[in-house]
Amino acid sequence: GRKTFADDFDFSFNVGNEIVDISSKNVEVVGKTLGIRDLKNISNASVVTGSANSNFRRLVGVFGDATIGYKGFATLNVTGRNDFSCAFGEDENSYFYPSVAGSFIVTEAFPSVKNSIIEFAKIKANYAKVGKEAPAYSTNTYFVQGQASDGFGPIINFPYNGLGGRSLSNSAGDPNLRPEFTTSKEIGLEMQFLKNRLGFEANLYQTNSTDLIFAVPISGSSGFTSQTKNAGSMRNKGIELLVTATPLKTSNFNWDISFNFNRNRSEVLELANGVPNIFLAGFVTPNVRLEAGEPYGVINGSVFKRNEAGQLLIDANGKPTVDPITTTIGNTNPDWTGGIMNNLNFKGVNFSFLIDIRKGGDVYSRNVGDMRRSGVLKESAEFDRFNADGTVATPYVFEGVKADGSPNTTGLSAQDYFTTLHTAAESYIFDATWVRLREASISYALPS
Repeated sequence: GRKTFADDFDFSFNVGNEIVDISSKNVEVVGKTLGIRDLKNISNASVVTGSANSNFRRLVGVFGDATIGYKGFATLNVTGRNDFSCAFGEDENSYFYPSVAGSFIVTEAFPSVKNSIIEFAKIKANYAKVGKEAPAYSTNTYFVQGQASDGFGPIINFPYNGLGGRSLSNSAGDPNLRPEFTTSKEIGLEMQFLKNRLGFEANLYQTNSTDLIFAVPISGSSGFTSQTKNAGSMRNKGIELLVTATPLKTSNFNWDISFNFNRNRSEVLELANGVPNIFLAGFVTPNVRLEAGEPYGVINGSVFKRNEAGQLLIDANGKPTVDPITTTIGNTNPDWTGGIMNNLNFKGVNFSFLIDIRKGGDVYSRNVGDMRRSGVLKESAEFDRFNADGTVATPYVFEGVKADGSPNTTGLSAQDYFTTLHTAAESYIFDATWVRLREASISYALPS
């Protein structure tokens, strides 16, 4: 609906309902030990097993949205939504989340502010809360097809030798699972100068996520390896900046340029009781994980032993030893990201290109580690492998101290040196900074 009051106020609203049903069914038949080569027919198999699964999820939402404006320069928007999700138990399946946003165009409210320099000025702010449902079937623990394996060799799946088998899933559910909520606060400023030849938009924001839903590792003695539960909270805060300019403008030529900048800082505020970290991706070492007090997605891995001064501790063979305790060796998050977009137009011929920038952050490269150890990278051929007399050259020396505190002077061959580096994940953490030409295009607009 829409209504105007006293010629100054403009009011609009809408209410609605949303129903989302997602369902899937899968039926599979697998045949093994074929009697005739390349005859792809299930009747040609001596061993036939079948499986079937189905998934269903429903989300019902009711929502409202109201906006009131005053003389075109002040706007206030309020929304509210309540969702009902089958992914939660009866006590938690209904959850409400609102939002409030406002803007004020200074140059429209106070025309005297507008002059030959300032063309436009707008202040804006918003507050929003968003609820998120859990993956389907996360509140209960289910039986699954039985299987046995040692984690490395072949997997024995049931039915086996004519016997069926079921076991409880290794992942336990949580009947008390609650919705995950993210609350955001933002304030911003937009300005245009010099008849819109120069402008910027700046936003400061902070988001807090609570009751994060993760599969949390638990002790194997419980009969499970993980449990889906509300596992902690996290905060993000940062700044977004967009600067636009038209450095050159004539009757035949136009050059527009824009620069965007984004700096975000994340922090895992807390994890569930008894949970030191949550595995996200990777291997035993290294891996990407969540840890309380650290940014989201730090890299944890093996490191060489060091003394209090940070010097490598070298053994009698001239090699550093790996510390049995892994630690944080990198941060996947960049210091900042940005982009520069150029658009040049000459008599209908338009050329544009986008330069993408990422500053900071870390990346682990197993490829580099393996190729160095195998001796196929250029840096592994920095020195000759053999001396003039045919003995193995030992030009590589780890900078560090021995047990008695004296500097290490023991040389190593290329094979020993790069093989030793390969034993610690920290050796292959690299700066993820890059500058890329993300996009370039040229076009021509036919005269009208």
